[in-house]
Amino acid sequence: MKSILLPTDFSGNSWNAIAYALRYFSNTTCTFYLLHVNPITEVAITDIDYSYNIEPLITEELQTKPARKKLNGLLKK
Repeated sequence: MKSILLPTDFSGNSWNAIAYALRYFSNTTCTFYLLHVNPITEVAITDIDYSYNIEPLITEELQTKPARKKLNGLLKK
């Protein structure tokens, strides 16, 4: 059995790649894994370790919750 990793940033290009993979492997027994990837931002490319400066609740509200909503929409598609 194959394991297929499908990275997504919820863009149209990502959706096209996912749809293509689903069609390509439609006759193969496999497990698909979706991986949400974030674009690099200023915070991520600075020299400062921002994980100590940002409250976990803020990170949850700004990053995780919106991504979860988009992922649920993607799964419904």
